Amino acid sequence: MSNRTARADAGLTAQDLAALRRSLQEQRRFRLEQLARMTGRAPAPEAAVPEVAPAPVLEAAVDGVAPAPAPEAAVHGAPVPAADPGPGTARPAPTREAPGPLPARRAAHPAPETAGPGGGAPWDGAAARREVQAELTASARMVLHDVEAALERMDRGGYGTCELCRHPIELRRLTIVPQARYCGRCHRVREALR
Repeated sequence: MSNRTARADAGLTAQDLAALRRSLQEQRRFRLEQLARMTGRAPAPEAAVPEVAPAPVLEAAVDGVAPAPAPEAAVHGAPVPAADPGPGTARPAPTREAPGPLPARRAAHPAPETAGPGGGAPWDGAAARREVQAELTASARMVLHDVEAALERMDRGGYGTCELCRHPIELRRLTIVPQARYCGRCHRVREALR
């Protein structure tokens, strides 16, 4: 890529703007889908992505050779052969059954309560997960807001200009962070003041 810089919206080539707009729109779709998954709501129709069917699983033996055990069998404790005997050789049957999925085993053998931070109340894993989920959701909403604001700046003709110093934002920076509101210098100054 060349060392040229963006000169506000008017200085970017039509090709640059089109590529940056596509990138912003893709980020917008991704964040809408991400938020829909996090909140349990259906994504907006414009963010819908066609479902891809999973690959079919080989269930029966082919030419008298048994299919390889499913990968989850190894995770759940089923023995796995030390080496592949090669094509045309049947694999030995497992000698014992897998103990079952991990959640079922955890329910059967709950972990003892452990002290929380500072030795206080027992640690509540569900509360910690909810807190992390809330932080991730807030972060996704913030990025979505920044992406939508960048699309609005693009529509208004002010895209590519730093909101602090009014100098152009380098094309290289916009390519990496298309929703950038500040040039690299102003961004570093803002980060240092945090």
